[in-house]
Amino acid sequence: MSSGEHARPWVPRWLLVVAGVALGGYLVYLLRGMLTPLVAAMLLAYLLDPVVDRLERWHIPRGMAITVLLGALLLVLTVVLLLVLPMAIREAVDFFKHLPHRVDVTWQKMEPWLVAQGITIPSSFAELRGQLGDHVGDLSHRIVSSAGGVATYVANSTVSAVNAIVTLILIPILAFYFLYDFDRMRSAIVDLIPWSYRPLVLEITTDIDQVVAQFIRGQLVVMGLLAVAYSVGYSIVGVPLAVAIGMLAGAVSFIPHVGGAVALGTALLACILTGATWLNLGLVVVVHLAIQWTEGFVVTPRIMAGQVGLPAVWVILALLGFGELFGFLGVVIAVPAAAVIKTLLVRAIRAYKESEHYGSAPTDHDRDLVPALDPESIAAANRLPRSVPAPPLELGRLPSATSDEGLPPDTSMEPPRGGDSGVDEVPPRSEH
Repeated sequence: MSSGEHARPWVPRWLLVVAGVALGGYLVYLLRGMLTPLVAAMLLAYLLDPVVDRLERWHIPRGMAITVLLGALLLVLTVVLLLVLPMAIREAVDFFKHLPHRVDVTWQKMEPWLVAQGITIPSSFAELRGQLGDHVGDLSHRIVSSAGGVATYVANSTVSAVNAIVTLILIPILAFYFLYDFDRMRSAIVDLIPWSYRPLVLEITTDIDQVVAQFIRGQLVVMGLLAVAYSVGYSIVGVPLAVAIGMLAGAVSFIPHVGGAVALGTALLACILTGATWLNLGLVVVVHLAIQWTEGFVVTPRIMAGQVGLPAVWVILALLGFGELFGFLGVVIAVPAAAVIKTLLVRAIRAYKESEHYGSAPTDHDRDLVPALDPESIAAANRLPRSVPAPPLELGRLPSATSDEGLPPDTSMEPPRGGDSGVDEVPPRSEH
């Protein structure tokens, strides 16, 4: 091997890239519990960095700008919780307080229909035990065995609640440090990219930034507006737990079609359990349709106008896939990951169409050589007579566009014969 030649790597570069991505995904899967507050803080810092940069342009120190911004955000969340949470708790207490009586009234209305269908309704506990028979003992054993499971679930839920509180405390603290060093971290990452790949990588990250930022910021605004609209609209028509249902519907409205289904389903269920009339149910449906129409044709087009968002299928598949793999961390990173995959896939398809494997569109000259396949051309070709053969081309006669069938044949181009030509004929070559 000459000194100018480089030794080829024994492992293909694409295989190393695939192995690195797979190893990184496996590490994220192992550390998903610990990475959840870290990723949430990084996402919060990513969303708030443009606001901090604007405050810096107003000659406000970065540390002070971050403190003011995070403090204002926490203050708004605290005020909203103090105003909304007591109302939601009050509605929940009142709902469950009157729920047994309302269920009893509903049962009395359903009992005649069940008897008409041939279903025997027990009137006492002894009759109920006689109908159950041997299943009573089995049921008691199941209840006893389930008690241990319930205790374990309560203990795990307590631990999960403590972890959730710790996570909520860590997120703003980590977000402060990420925001303070956000520009330096970005510059350090860019500095590690090889010069030959840096323009391409920066172009791809710019496309990803546009998709992710536009989608997340727009969806946050839409979620807040939907939560307010459902809470107010359902309260007007008398839906129980209207505030809680509105908050829940707004929180899950970033999943396409899920927020609307949750809002309508929970509202109808709450109305049915409280013995609402058909008029109340109809009003709930009308309010829901009005909110959905306003969100689909007024709010979302104005907020997301001109933005390259993510299709609904992408969001649903990303939430299902990443949520199944990484749990709550997967739900947090699902939308950014879907934006990255979409951007890379679009650019890969564009590069393929610009490559030599895809080819190029035919020119005007090439189109004349390619037979037309449209229906009119095919019909015209089928109407041509095929029984008349084309006239043979005579030697010495060249067809001309201005020739006439009545003219005599032109003999000026015929080859000379014999001695008339004035040129001696070449004798045949002897065999000697």
